[in-house]
Amino acid sequence: MRLQLLRKSRGNTDVATLACIHTLARRLHGRGQLDEAEDLYMEAVEANSKKLGDDHQHTLRSCTNLAGCMHAKGNLPMAEQFYRHVFKVRTKALGKHPDTAKSMANLASVLSDMSQLEEAEDLARRALKMRQETLGHAHQDTFASINNVGVLLFTQGKLAEAQDLLQKALKSVRDTLGSTHPRSLDCMSNLAAVLKQQGQTSAAEALYREALPACREKLGEEHEATIATMNNLANLLGNKGSAKEKQEAEQLFNRALAINRATLGDTHPHTLSTLNNMASMYTQSGEFQKAEPLAREAVKGQRATLGDMSLSTLCSIHNLACILDGQGKTQEAQKLMREALIGYSKKLGENHPRTRNVAEKLQRLGSGPMQSGSMRAGIMGQARVDSPDLSELMGRQVGFGEPMMDPRILQAMMGGQLAGFSPFGDEAGMDPRIMQAMMAQGGLGFSDRDEEASRERSRIMSHIFNPNF
Repeated sequence: MRLQLLRKSRGNTDVATLACIHTLARRLHGRGQLDEAEDLYMEAVEANSKKLGDDHQHTLRSCTNLAGCMHAKGNLPMAEQFYRHVFKVRTKALGKHPDTAKSMANLASVLSDMSQLEEAEDLARRALKMRQETLGHAHQDTFASINNVGVLLFTQGKLAEAQDLLQKALKSVRDTLGSTHPRSLDCMSNLAAVLKQQGQTSAAEALYREALPACREKLGEEHEATIATMNNLANLLGNKGSAKEKQEAEQLFNRALAINRATLGDTHPHTLSTLNNMASMYTQSGEFQKAEPLAREAVKGQRATLGDMSLSTLCSIHNLACILDGQGKTQEAQKLMREALIGYSKKLGENHPRTRNVAEKLQRLGSGPMQSGSMRAGIMGQARVDSPDLSELMGRQVGFGEPMMDPRILQAMMGGQLAGFSPFGDEAGMDPRIMQAMMAQGGLGFSDRDEEASRERSRIMSHIFNPNF
């Protein structure tokens, strides 16, 4: 209502109108209404650019927020373009400056999600160094950058190096800010994720159990970090296998889901992430009938909220296909797996590990006598960890609002028959194995929504993009 009045009385490009547009876009973004938020961010970018110029700080702020929204929707190439523009302008105008470091961290984030990990790590390390030099070693943003580097090391499977960095970071943050500061809680959860991947589940569980009551006390039961920690602990417990631990995991998931439904709504990305996590827990234990309705709700909500071509949607579609295959519902599983393959091919390229993984599964589905449940053996766990909505990295800090791929996924995707997968040049077109998998299941006749028109999407735990200013 206020925005409408300002538009009418002062015009669409007035300073007060643009400030109101920005505020409303932030609120919509926080609620997961990403299409509406993107429209407003785009309007702000265009108005500020026309009125103030492409390089003005207000234009750059709007560009950053627009990029963050596109990043959250999975439109990574466009997010990269906007992040690069802001980084280039701030580097030239400001040089060694905290705002330049923020832009560097944001660009590192989207590059990581595009699997351009070497450049992402380089940028994250440069951002850390710049923050150390401009803000000092004990500043919150410096600690955030340490976390960012640790996340990237984790993503690349450099677990020992990540563990060493995050352990030192946790000690420094605790000594400087205290054990219950949000940065300490971020670092605690990230370290727990690394420890878990190295099989140190007891140490990881201890950190999660330390972090959860601290989050509740410091941030509140309904804060995204509290919910993320609930999810992470529930994921760990659900993997351990005992009836008692699974019961606790279910209680944590149900509590997180109830809070998300009540505070964010049924179709918010965080709600959908929790649904996906619960479905994956049941998939892990072979309880496909319990997993299916949760996975279907997640896919339906993500299609409506994020679009068919969002990476989060594609991952959920893939996971649902695995669940259906586990029940012998091969025809629908094939259809969904084919949709996931086409989506990944468009979004990530034919040679991306995730695309290859889905192509291999689709070939297995159509391989003959073992169709029904053919993916079940050896893929039970993969259905759980394939979605980026299952990440255990906190990353509320600037620059890592989007999920990181678990190194186990990378190893699983690159293993076995896929290890010899050879890249082809542009002229060669689509990789023959992917083409074969698609054609074997009925060809390429999928009617995807136009990529620009659908304008796509967390954090994994899906959580959370914090716009820079």
